[in-house]
Amino acid sequence: MIGTKLLLALHYFTLVIQYMILAYVVLSWFSRPGGQTYRFYQKLGEILEPLFIPFRRLTGGIAMRTGLDFTPFVTIIAVSMIYRLIFAVASGFVL
Repeated sequence: MIGTKLLLALHYFTLVIQYMILAYVVLSWFSRPGGQTYRFYQKLGEILEPLFIPFRRLTGGIAMRTGLDFTPFVTIIAVSMIYRLIFAVASGFVL
């Protein structure tokens, strides 16, 4: 019972992280310094940028060469994979 509730809480936590990343990406396109949404964008950045650091190293500066930063996409995939791994181990499945 407790394990199920913990897994459900973990599921909702990963969903919140993924939606925060999505909001951060969308706000990066439309938010302007001094605008109404810029403070929210900055707060999301304070929360998410430490999560992006290992994946920025992994993507190897693709953003510098192409102008597209795939780090949020890679982070969403990694968070999803970590959740699925924890769920599989907690459920007793062997990977």
